[in-house]
Amino acid sequence: MGNVNYQQLFNEFRDEFGKMAGQIQILLPKEMSVDIFVRVVLTAVQKKIELLEADRKSFYDACLECAKEGLLPDGKEAALVVYKGKVSLLIMVEGIQRQLYKYANVSKIISHAVYEHDQFDWEQGDNEFIRHKPTLEDRGNFKAVYAIFKMNNGEVFREVLNKSEVDYLKNAGFGAEGAFWKKWYGEMAKKSVIHRLHKRLKGSFDVYGDETSEVTNYKLQGPTTPQSNWVGQNEVPKLVAPQIAPQIPPKETPMQSMEKALNTPPPQPAPQESRTELVATVVDDDPF
Repeated sequence: MGNVNYQQLFNEFRDEFGKMAGQIQILLPKEMSVDIFVRVVLTAVQKKIELLEADRKSFYDACLECAKEGLLPDGKEAALVVYKGKVSLLIMVEGIQRQLYKYANVSKIISHAVYEHDQFDWEQGDNEFIRHKPTLEDRGNFKAVYAIFKMNNGEVFREVLNKSEVDYLKNAGFGAEGAFWKKWYGEMAKKSVIHRLHKRLKGSFDVYGDETSEVTNYKLQGPTTPQSNWVGQNEVPKLVAPQIAPQIPPKETPMQSMEKALNTPPPQPAPQESRTELVATVVDDDPF
């Protein structure tokens, strides 16, 4: 970006992003403050100024996705990552664990990386178990990673991935994760095995529960023409609810029509009309 006044750029973004507070509030869990979420996003921008140079629509998309996940983009639960000029949301191990503890009936999550000098024993079958004793000396190269979910009902589920399986998942991921794998291979491997076990069990529970069900059909609406940067423009993304067909009142039954007629005060009679004639009129309209 040539000569750029980043303070001015940040101020413009802060004002623009603040206008989205209402949209973010719709997506956030009830217990999460929209003010805290906005402050965390602004802090992330201050720490990683390249976010302001990235495609603004993808930035907003990532923030709204993070809000819907019920996570904070603080680098612990989730992170906003720039890759090829666009912003993507990367959910971290702590974020996955938070979701599972809250929504998936999980009481405890255990996950560790195994290295070649560790003692590791794993058995499948009727009496599954995992025993892992890390060495206090040089642990050697990465060998495997495992995850254990202990459920509130007492059930225990286990998943183990060896290095070749972890590398396969690493290579299948999107490019924005590349830097994280290089710096935190063990942590990313733990994330992979936790995600794999969660995916295997997902038929048993919904990680998002019912709290976000009312916003799953909302769509992000941006400008009608493609733009790489929205800074300084008045047009910001808007959440558009799906169209709902108008409710047509049910047709009255004959009994309801009669009750309505009987409960409605009769009009004041005209001078030439008698009370008896008015009552007769109601009787003649009886649907029975």
